[in-house]
Amino acid sequence: MPIEVIVAGLPRTGTTSMKMALEQLGFAKTMHTDSCINDPKLAAAWREIYANHLEKTWTSQDWRDFFDKRFPGYVAGVDSPFADFAVEIAQAYPEAKVILQVRDPEKWFISYQRLLHERRFSNWEAFCIWPLTNINEFYRLRLHRLVWWQDVYNYPAAGKEVMSLYIDKIKSSITSERMLIYKVQDGWAPLCKFLDKKAPEEEFPVLNDAESLADVKKNWKNEGLKVWIAWLKETAMVAIGLTIIISLYRQRSIFRSFPYSN
Repeated sequence: MPIEVIVAGLPRTGTTSMKMALEQLGFAKTMHTDSCINDPKLAAAWREIYANHLEKTWTSQDWRDFFDKRFPGYVAGVDSPFADFAVEIAQAYPEAKVILQVRDPEKWFISYQRLLHERRFSNWEAFCIWPLTNINEFYRLRLHRLVWWQDVYNYPAAGKEVMSLYIDKIKSSITSERMLIYKVQDGWAPLCKFLDKKAPEEEFPVLNDAESLADVKKNWKNEGLKVWIAWLKETAMVAIGLTIIISLYRQRSIFRSFPYSN
């Protein structure tokens, strides 16, 4: 199933709200950052793209193989890492519609800096999530993405200009006929008209990513602690078992040393 909708928008431009909106409109499987958290293989694949700058060498066929064969089923994509390669994906899927999601550059930069700070773990949190393979793989992906951003956008030195650089790249590479410039404040009307979909009766989804992230980190910590507790229980059972075996062995040795023992 080919990619039908490409959302070209940096993180913190309302990407989570956009994902929910697209799914409400029938684009049931929309790739998002959360997809990489839920699928470590997907996170590892994107990490390879960032680490090796595969956007410089991959052909359109390589991108189609990525989505159609390696990770099939997605019909739309939003947020990083998908949006970082919106130009290449748009070239691979010329029939796909492109939504350029924008935000005031200064507000975006402040918000994105806050996001990076919120995603940092304390030593205790890092200890708790250490057993969670998917979270560890996601954070390895995140580190490679930050290096890629530094190479491509001179981030963080470029500051709020990253937004302008990104917008210019999209506009200069993708024709205006297939593109909608959009802010989440615009709501359903322009989005549904562009995608030729009927507007839902429900209000356009607006999520507070900061609050969502706090809840997510709390859930990760609790999930990791459950794994640690399970490991400790297993370790304790093994230790108790070994203690019993050693104790019985020693008792047997003592009994054998008695003069009248069999």
